[in-house]
Amino acid sequence: MGMKVFLNIPFLRIIIPFVAGILVAIHLHVLFFSPIVFLILLLIIATFQVFKKNSRIQKTVVLVVADVFLFLFGIGLVKLTDISKQIDFYGNCVQTNSTSKLIVYIDDLPVEKEK
Repeated sequence: MGMKVFLNIPFLRIIIPFVAGILVAIHLHVLFFSPIVFLILLLIIATFQVFKKNSRIQKTVVLVVADVFLFLFGIGLVKLTDISKQIDFYGNCVQTNSTSKLIVYIDDLPVEKEK
């Protein structure tokens, strides 16, 4: 019964590890992201696809590696969208116990849109 759900709704096979990676990265603050890991996983999948034997073990390994890839991709996505952890984030340049002023000059005229 468990695997038949993935045959009837194949999108679940993709979305479950991807969403799990996002949730783990958000809740556990895991910010691991390395393109080398993705390349290794893709190399494993490509190797198994080149040497097709259509064995059950090979299909299971490819599916598990694909799930790990999607899980890590979800973690990487959270790291890329979390701007407070990036090097050029403005908050990293401001000292916490000091006051600062920001002077802004707007040089464009407002544009009125027709309704």
